Amino acid sequence: MKNILVVEDDRSLRHIIKEALSKSDFNIDLAVDGVKAFEKIIENDFDLVITDLMMPGM
Repeated sequence: MKNILVVEDDRSLRHIIKEALSKSDFNIDLAVDGVKAFEKIIENDFDLVITDLMMPGM
């Protein structure tokens, strides 16, 4: 199973993306800003990172 990190500061959009990707049987992890995303990337092995570039910590 592929691991995807979704980095998005907008809570609603973050969860919409998670729900859409979960239907395709991916493991989804979420981060609310660039700092949290960086911490997760260091600790985990992601196949794909989907990120909002215009947010805190980017």
